[in-house]
Amino acid sequence: MSADLGAAGAWEPLLWCRSSIVQSAACAEIAVLDSPYFDVADKDGLKREARASASLAFTGKCAIHPAQVSTINEVFTPSQEEVSRARRILAANQHGVGAVDHQMVDEAIARKARLILTRAGIVVGIEA
Repeated sequence: MSADLGAAGAWEPLLWCRSSIVQSAACAEIAVLDSPYFDVADKDGLKREARASASLAFTGKCAIHPAQVSTINEVFTPSQEEVSRARRILAANQHGVGAVDHQMVDEAIARKARLILTRAGIVVGIEA
């Protein structure tokens, strides 16, 4: 895409394209992976870009070298804190609208909590 647009190959110049891809994937209810980070030796750069991809709601990131896989997995795997909070959100949502950590919990927040648990490999059921 950067070649077709004549844009720099960095993450930011393609933000609009990435956003469009994420939105289309969400509407189609499919997972979407961000393009690879091409500097195999720059682990910190990979981590920064993977975090940006995750915050934009990509499901994962492609790797071009096996050494990148552990960093990508680290970024895209929910932390224990995120898992714990997601469980509390679903518990509060069992009775409709509730609150967790002084934040309102409604069905949209509960859907995101279910997604976090799914990405953590946790089967989400009524008792979640």
